[in-house]
Amino acid sequence: MTRKLWGTRFDGDKVVWHKELAQGSQRVVAFCQDNDGELYFLNYDEIGTIHQMVPNEAAREHRPDFPTKLSQTGLFASVKDHVPAPG
Repeated sequence: MTRKLWGTRFDGDKVVWHKELAQGSQRVVAFCQDNDGELYFLNYDEIGTIHQMVPNEAAREHRPDFPTKLSQTGLFASVKDHVPAPG
């Protein structure tokens, strides 16, 4: 009921990769696979719907690294003096 889709890869019985793949509004109740090997999931709502996940091409674009230092965030005009930046 979290409305999240997770992916897991195994090497035998050992989990070697586990990641949240998507967060949606659907109530996933089942998965199915067609003759071409495409994966679908079923949404349980008033009419019921079938969905397919597709890659998010924008996720492949380079994004600047997340700031690891407070001084890199732009939140402070002066980190030393704890003076917030305007806005």
